[in-house]
Amino acid sequence: MSENLRELLLTIGKKTYSIKTPLDDEVLERVQDLIDEACGVPVRGVNQEDLLILTCLKLAYSLDSATMKLNSLLSRVGMAQALQSEAQLNIDNNLNNNLLNTDEGESNNERD
Repeated sequence: MSENLRELLLTIGKKTYSIKTPLDDEVLERVQDLIDEACGVPVRGVNQEDLLILTCLKLAYSLDSATMKLNSLLSRVGMAQALQSEAQLNIDNNLNNNLLNTDEGESNNERD
């Protein structure tokens, strides 16, 4: 795995860090955008450690919010699938009942 690592510079807040990563440029750009959005513009008087903690908290909050939304969507999808299955079962039962009624009607007509 180490042969897939490449070294690059990543800026977080007021400081640039040298990191090794297997991430491709597209993913790295998205990650950097998320960090930049969470960090905001570095403010005078706020030290790097405080900025990193605030950024971490913002990212954790964003992740929690996204998780809650995803769980809500998954729950709705699950309910929709259950309703769809129930509706399909009702349709199948109605078709079977109609076929049975038709078959019984034809049998009664044949006896007459």
